[in-house]
Formats: sequence, structure tokens, C-alpha cells
Amino acid sequence: MEVETAKQQHDASSAAKAEALNDWLPITKSRHAKWWYSAFHNVTAMVGAGILGLPYAMSQLGWFVSNLLLNFCKKNRKITEEID
Repeated sequence: MEVETAKQQHDASSAAKAEALNDWLPITKSRHAKWWYSAFHNVTAMVGAGILGLPYAMSQLGWFVSNLLLNFCKKNRKITEEID
């Protein structure tokens, strides 16, 4: 019995700490996101950085090297697509 009550007290104190943390963080009060919201935001963050960085990278490499790099990426994508 004593072990069970100690575990219940520990669970209650953990729940109280979590509640205090949620009260302190105002973001957590209204969070009801689904998994696809997080996936969408992660994809847009990664793709957005790549799209915004591409013109700068191409301007630094020049026309010839940047076209070679793009064609290499295109062929690499086609090869890996065929493997699957």
C-alpha cells in the first residue's frame, strides 16, 4: 500500500508541475494542432529556405556551373526515383 500511495503522490506532483508549466507558457493554452499541421509547417520551412537560397547560390556560381549542378540534381533525382 505504501508503494502505491508514494507512486500516486509522485504522479500528482508531476501533474501539478506540468499544469504549472502550462500555465506559465501561454502558447500551450490554445494548442490543438493535428500532426499534419506540424508536417506542413516543417515542409514549408525547409522548402522555403531552399527556394530563397537558390537564386543567391546560382548567382554566386555563375550560369555554367549552376546549370551543371541543376542537371546533376535532376539526374540524381531520376535515378533515385527509378530505384524505388
